[in-house]
Amino acid sequence: MVPKYPLDHPKVKVYEDLWKKYYPNIAFSQYAVYDTQGPLVVMDALKKCGRDVTREKFIDILETNYTNWEPENYIGAFPLSYSKTNHVGLKRLVYSTIATGKLEIVRTYQDYEKLMK
Repeated sequence: MVPKYPLDHPKVKVYEDLWKKYYPNIAFSQYAVYDTQGPLVVMDALKKCGRDVTREKFIDILETNYTNWEPENYIGAFPLSYSKTNHVGLKRLVYSTIATGKLEIVRTYQDYEKLMK
């Protein structure tokens, strides 16, 4: 995935500072930005559940409240969408590998829905 902003953008600084605080021995990279989206949607859905969280309520909230969702000030690549028939979240993705110590793109952007047909 390609983030919305380059790593030297001021909005990225907030994420970089948090990363360096909790992972001082691991270099900050674009992958740190990607990994924030999953936990953020879970935290947002749990807040919407309120104090009476159940598995059913959590799933219902994800299926009915998240279409092209992005958290406030999110700097990642793509919005998430969930529905009763789609629990994947992502609509587009890039296949990559780190086989030789370097990131290599295996396939460029793919429409997930087309891939699943």
